[in-house]
Amino acid sequence: MNLVVMALVLVLASLLQVTLPMFDFMGQARVPLLLGVVLYYSLDRDTVRMLLVAVLAGFLHDALSGVPLGLTSLTYLGIGAVVSRGRGTVTQEHLFPHALMGAASAAGIVVVHFVIMRMTGVIMYPLSWCLLKALWSGVLGLWAVPLVFVFAAWLDGACGNILVQENVTGIE
Repeated sequence: MNLVVMALVLVLASLLQVTLPMFDFMGQARVPLLLGVVLYYSLDRDTVRMLLVAVLAGFLHDALSGVPLGLTSLTYLGIGAVVSRGRGTVTQEHLFPHALMGAASAAGIVVVHFVIMRMTGVIMYPLSWCLLKALWSGVLGLWAVPLVFVFAAWLDGACGNILVQENVTGIE
């Protein structure tokens, strides 16, 4: 059932990421929902699933956007490797660290993609465009990544993939 949930979350995230609007004043930044899926599986699953999700999410991102195939997979693999090192310290219940990881990762991906694509001649945008897009990607990642975590954890819990703890006393 883990693979079914993983596939469903990836498909839903990619569909939403493509259909949500982009604006010029935001540097055409997309809501980083696929990045949220990668971060979720980096923190809450084993390394093999994290690698699989990073490659698949990166491929979906590249296939649905103008980024050369494979570039996002490499950046997602790097982010997944870094984030998975903190697997034991960041818990599912606290969404603030997830938001910070989402903001930093989304902004970092924009900068890395800009540098690589600018060096290879794929894009010719100015640095100010990169900084604008990185800023807005970070803002979008700040709120989108925790939402992905909540939805994916709910779906995993509903399917029995993870153990859901309930607060039976009403005291937090």
